[in-house]
Amino acid sequence: MATEQHQPGPEPVTENKNGGARRFSPDPVTLTAGIMTVAASIYFLVGGGWSTQRVLAFAAAAIGVIMLVASLRRS
Repeated sequence: MATEQHQPGPEPVTENKNGGARRFSPDPVTLTAGIMTVAASIYFLVGGGWSTQRVLAFAAAAIGVIMLVASLRRS
């Protein structure tokens, strides 16, 4: 007995006012904030210091990576 498998269709392409396909671009505000967060966390990690500072730097790095991934995802 054969079973049917659902095949997803092609992703719909949205068009802009000029009739051309809209190109994907990352959100510049989120992208900039993510890059700045990662840069600040690397700065604090390289500088050393006490453990609370390192924990905050690791948290900032994680948040920065999440923000970068979110800005690069398609809406």
